[in-house]
Amino acid sequence: MTMESSNCRNTYPDSKCESWARTDQCRVNPSFMLEHCKKSCKVCTGGGGDGSNNGGNTDQGKTDKGDCAENKHPNDQECEYWARRGECEANPSWMLQNCRKACKPEDCGSDKACVNDYGDDAQCSRWANRGECDNNPNWMLENCHKACNPKCVQKDTDACSKDGCRKGTCKNTYGSDKDCKWWAMDNQCETNPGWMLVNCAKACKCEEEDNETPQPGGKCSDPDGFCLQLGRRGKCTCGYPYLQNNNLQVQPSTNNSRPQPIIWGREARPNTWPWQASLQLKEGYSGYGEEIRWKHQCGGTLITPKWILTAAHCVYQPGFDNPVNWRVVLGEHRISQDSGKEEIRRVIRIIKHPQFYYYGGARNDIALLELDSDVPLGTYIQTACLASKNQCFHRNPNCFITGWGATLGTGDPDVLNEVRMEVRTKAECVREWSANRIFDTHICIGYGYQSACHGDSGGPLVCKVGSRYTLAGVTSWGPQGCQGQPSVYTRVSSYIDWITDVIRQLTY
Repeated sequence: MTMESSNCRNTYPDSKCESWARTDQCRVNPSFMLEHCKKSCKVCTGGGGDGSNNGGNTDQGKTDKGDCAENKHPNDQECEYWARRGECEANPSWMLQNCRKACKPEDCGSDKACVNDYGDDAQCSRWANRGECDNNPNWMLENCHKACNPKCVQKDTDACSKDGCRKGTCKNTYGSDKDCKWWAMDNQCETNPGWMLVNCAKACKCEEEDNETPQPGGKCSDPDGFCLQLGRRGKCTCGYPYLQNNNLQVQPSTNNSRPQPIIWGREARPNTWPWQASLQLKEGYSGYGEEIRWKHQCGGTLITPKWILTAAHCVYQPGFDNPVNWRVVLGEHRISQDSGKEEIRRVIRIIKHPQFYYYGGARNDIALLELDSDVPLGTYIQTACLASKNQCFHRNPNCFITGWGATLGTGDPDVLNEVRMEVRTKAECVREWSANRIFDTHICIGYGYQSACHGDSGGPLVCKVGSRYTLAGVTSWGPQGCQGQPSVYTRVSSYIDWITDVIRQLTY
């Protein structure tokens, strides 16, 4: 007669335990079954099923590191399954004795304890974030163990050390690197670290190499932008989005968790981009008192009280190059409606960059417009700061484009729309477009599903540096249909000498 060890008994009635074991409860509910139905689950011994206890050794808490290469339990798959279910922590005495390999992947060369059997890490992470680890634990712990186990998050965090980032072991499991980068730029790694470190570890932990090169042979520096005073006296207020009694009152909206493009547009708060200009082209006469009709054609940026910076392609065609046909409206929000805050000026001089070439990448797509008189600066109208030479904006989370351009039916083009955009590196942009169209004098933004469009040309790309907004780019060109590839802007920092020389020679 074989004596049954006290550790080999079912503490529940054998009939119930046998019934549960036949319905696979040893796998589905191991915490309960390994405690109360060991005999029926056939996990009574260290090596087989004879009731012995590994040669008479009754101390199940002791382990032999020499046995690390194998599980003493005869079924490795069951050991690995229980380990993924957390039984190494819930029932360590038995598991470390019989399933040591499954419980100690760092010692035994197995890393299966942090695996999603479902096969789609991104989907498992989404379910885990939705609370399915708590709502549907049986299925989730079987199929998405990695997403539900906090210890697996630590493994991913370890893979995202500085050395891990360099070797490429750090990954975003969410499935969209672009979304992860945006959320990281939006400070979600700090405000929502639990979810971000599980799903967007690479975006939170690894900094990308900044290969943005603003000038041929130049190095990327990050000075503050500067105010183009050119002999004017008084306090420089460039780059402040909204002034009242010389105090900063309102910031542009930046609280969206994901970026929203002008296509899919979000209306800007009125007058929070006080350097934004509407360049309007003479369209004809109304017939009543010979009143001139004007139509918004391009955007522009006020850089001094008398000068507008815009794109050369807005003013290079016959008729478009005649200052008489243009007027500039500042303090505008809704094109079709006057608010009383607008200032209207006629254009007296148009100066395109002398080396502007429209085709093959629109080289030197930049122009200056001189107004017939100074615009008073104040609450609703201000100048933007100009980018300094070699100033870079890659990784700046607060870069915006604004304009009254087409929205492709996703917004109201009659009001000023805004969107936060990511500045891409030159290398990234070349991969999207080609080396014969992207030059050091360009700056690329976005991923193609958000973009400026027709009517935004010449308008500003501004980035917040310190407490001020700096003019980084001038809207130049982009993909046909306004979506599918990054938008290309003229890099303002490449033309600082030209801008200052022109204004100085013609003004002072």
